[in-house]
Amino acid sequence: MCLTAPLAAKAGEDTAFYRYARLLSRNEVGTDLELFSKDIETFHQTNMERFASYPDALLCTATHDHKRGEDGRARLMVLSEPEVNWPDTAMHWCEKNDTLCTDGNSISRMDELFIYQTLIAAWPLDRSDFSHLPQRLKGYLTKALREASLRTSWNAPDRVYEETCQSFMMQLLHTPFVQEFTAFIGRISPAAALNSLAQLILRYTVPGVPDLYQGRENWDFSLVDPDNRRPVNYPKLQESLDEKANLFILAHSWQDGRIKQALISKLLALRKNHPQIFTNGYYEPVSIQGPLADHVVAFQRITKDIKIFVIVTRFPFSLSINNYLQSHHEGWMKTQISLPASQLNRAWESVLWERPLENIAPFCLAYFYGSIPFDVLIAHNTDGVS
Repeated sequence: MCLTAPLAAKAGEDTAFYRYARLLSRNEVGTDLELFSKDIETFHQTNMERFASYPDALLCTATHDHKRGEDGRARLMVLSEPEVNWPDTAMHWCEKNDTLCTDGNSISRMDELFIYQTLIAAWPLDRSDFSHLPQRLKGYLTKALREASLRTSWNAPDRVYEETCQSFMMQLLHTPFVQEFTAFIGRISPAAALNSLAQLILRYTVPGVPDLYQGRENWDFSLVDPDNRRPVNYPKLQESLDEKANLFILAHSWQDGRIKQALISKLLALRKNHPQIFTNGYYEPVSIQGPLADHVVAFQRITKDIKIFVIVTRFPFSLSINNYLQSHHEGWMKTQISLPASQLNRAWESVLWERPLENIAPFCLAYFYGSIPFDVLIAHNTDGVS
């Protein structure tokens, strides 16, 4: 029995995860490659079971052992949206770069797709981080190829194949292809940022105790260890935290990561000021109707005194997101949240945007149009738990 966990880790996380390149964001510690995704109903059911059985378990999206950073995974998840047209893009890149390998050597198609997704996940938003990128990528790729143990391994390294893969990846960074690649990153990055921020909100509001791995207050595009264990610039994080800028303002320069840190700060303050919501607050799914119902995840945490109402979005690429993270999808005008009549007259106030929300029945999400589509609302109960 004592060998079960190490064997599972070696076979799955340290081998299969480096061989299966369908969507690398799924190849993460604790996941099952046979399960591609879950629907909203399963998400709610899992949270209710967690609240009932182990409400104090840790919630983490980054660790010292993750395969790639939480925000790199969130960016890769955008590739799963049909509107991105990733399969055709990937095949186009394969054809475009077919001549990059020289000396009669070539790399496998799986390794090529692995490299493209690695670049997508690790591509920095801060220009100052590019100087270290090639070296980071080289170290990571050698480890990934040897862990997969297909064409090379730790015990029997094929240095010719490794150098061919390294050469291919470096050429991608120093040929005209990098311009096309950069444009692609720019096209999906606003949606990726919304994925990241939605994930963050959920981590701090669903049943469980949120865990923040060192330095992940800022965007995390790290790769597997040792890359995810690099020193953290804590003075810079402290400086940006002290600024206390408005989220609306930070959204205009979201690339610098301050919006993520500010969001964490607001949610931690909420947990500090109202701990009973997160220790004893019952989890209640909220249903959505309308054209964007499949894009919205909503739930409440309820105690006898206070309720919080969490609304985040998924599949953001098709929500007409601009470079300020604002959604301009007409579907918001007809998308509604169903709440019991007893809750419609409450004085809901946004924790994130510091604004009251007018009482409307049914609860319409039209206010998401032209805005950043997520929110955490709070209201005081006057008639006990409902």
